[in-house]
Amino acid sequence: MERMKVIRCASMKKTLIVMLAAACLAACSKPSPAMQMIETTAEALGGKARIQQINTLTLEGDGEAPNLGQNLTTDSELPVWKAAPYRRSIDVAAGRMRVRQTRTAQFLFAGATTQQLDQGVDGNVGYNMPQGQGGMPSRTSESVAKTRRVEMFHHPISLIRLALTPGTKVDNLRTFNNYEAVDVTTPQGDVLTFEVDATVKDANGELTAIPAQEKKRQVILRYLAATVFVSGVAYPEKEVNQRLAVHHPDVASLRRYLIEWRYMRRKAGIYELLPREDWPPA
Repeated sequence: MERMKVIRCASMKKTLIVMLAAACLAACSKPSPAMQMIETTAEALGGKARIQQINTLTLEGDGEAPNLGQNLTTDSELPVWKAAPYRRSIDVAAGRMRVRQTRTAQFLFAGATTQQLDQGVDGNVGYNMPQGQGGMPSRTSESVAKTRRVEMFHHPISLIRLALTPGTKVDNLRTFNNYEAVDVTTPQGDVLTFEVDATVKDANGELTAIPAQEKKRQVILRYLAATVFVSGVAYPEKEVNQRLAVHHPDVASLRRYLIEWRYMRRKAGIYELLPREDWPPA
């Protein structure tokens, strides 16, 4: 009898240890509130898995680049360069960025008014490529390299991609001036702040308003399509209304926007998600 009691106690102890270990694993696997904000944003931008698959992000175009702080007086106009063409390539996975541009001075300038710039950063090393033939690449100072390293993550896609990378720290979730913000610390120790507009959602995650601005509305529609509905499932209109009503009472407008912007299709009162490749660009 005493032997049976000892065996039973040992068995209960093992069971308790297993239960505690399972609870610990469940708690450890649950993302922090700051990381939940990142993952929710990733879903709105096309999905966590797709963002993690991005290796290189390329930005091309033209525009004006003012020299901030270099106007002669506080009320005089800033000196402005016209950049055309402009190309920035960001290798997020390898931590490299290269910027190539032709810029033309739109102000009186003693040097060459048209310049070919080719500069970048590779890990902790910043560099400038020579203009013309015969020159040698030059290495920048550490402060310039750090500035360029941080510039890699000025685009929301590259910053979200960084935040989802092992070794990156995401913490300090806070709200201010109608924005939710978290700090993203790179493995090198650079700290960046990621912000999202909190005015379109309340504390429970429900929409307080359907944004009038198209870009903000697109983020909401993509988030709803990615999280509220499942690909390949046919939904009657009543169920669509029930699912959308959890987020906002104006289900008719949300339904219409999801159809108009080609996140869903409707036929004979039945709604289905369109393939992700047919969705508008994030």
